[in-house]
Amino acid sequence: KNTLSRCPPNRQQATPPVGVRDVIVDNQGNVRRMPPVLDRPCFGNPVAYLMHATRLHRTIRGGEIVATKCGRCPAQEGCVFVAKARLRCTDQIRTAFDDWETAGGRPAMDDIQQNPIASYRWRDLVSALRTHGPFESVNDARVRDYIKTEEARKREADRIRKLKERAKARATAAAMGAFDDEFLDRLEREVIFRSARLRDARATGFIHKKISQIRDEHVSFTANTWRVTVLLALQNQPINPNRVAAELIERKLVTTSNQNALRQRVQPALQRIELLERTTFPGGLSTIWPKVTAREVFEDEDFLLPT
Repeated sequence: KNTLSRCPPNRQQATPPVGVRDVIVDNQGNVRRMPPVLDRPCFGNPVAYLMHATRLHRTIRGGEIVATKCGRCPAQEGCVFVAKARLRCTDQIRTAFDDWETAGGRPAMDDIQQNPIASYRWRDLVSALRTHGPFESVNDARVRDYIKTEEARKREADRIRKLKERAKARATAAAMGAFDDEFLDRLEREVIFRSARLRDARATGFIHKKISQIRDEHVSFTANTWRVTVLLALQNQPINPNRVAAELIERKLVTTSNQNALRQRVQPALQRIELLERTTFPGGLSTIWPKVTAREVFEDEDFLLPT
């Protein structure tokens, strides 16, 4: 499969000027020396030259004469030199080319109904070029590397684009209270981590009494309260005892359905969370619970911290 014919254009990759003295072509039409030309897969192609590069100017509306793409190409001189050399590199190609020129050449191809012989001779020329096989160039490896790099760059850009689209869709759904299973599983692991972290801090005994004397049922309740604050924040909902209590009941994180009684427990839990996020773990440098935003928990798939 010939990848050189589909070299992706890169506007940041400027085509260098290529003159006749910059190029060395052997007697088989293979390029042995030339500057790197990465964004011109048509360079030195005999067919592209005959169909396009033989006309370097065109007339546009209003009668103005402007340069064609080939006419504007900085590598045009070297390209034409290589293409012409390839059209003379074997007797079969040279004869087919001369016959096509005799039949009218490029101008005759504009009206093959009136010039059918030119069309036949053109097919003979293309056949001769195919019989010769692909021409080689020192630039081929450079182009292949360039293509590989560009395709890798595009794949990475596409991957990032899809991640952003997925993140936007997840955030939109989360704002409406629809959380994906992956996030809820990660949040569950984080609740387990924080519960364990709180029990470890309690076991040291050398810490604030509101932590060292906390009962087991309050450990789980505090962690679940933190869970609910994250969910409410992602939905842009107010975080207060009444709203947190309602969410705890709705998500079946508590056994009671008495919201008025439950909110009396939520207020101390919210205060406990603030205490845990500012109190340093005994003998450590970090706080007992890391203080993070709900968005950080939602977006970071590797948020779960080691104990």
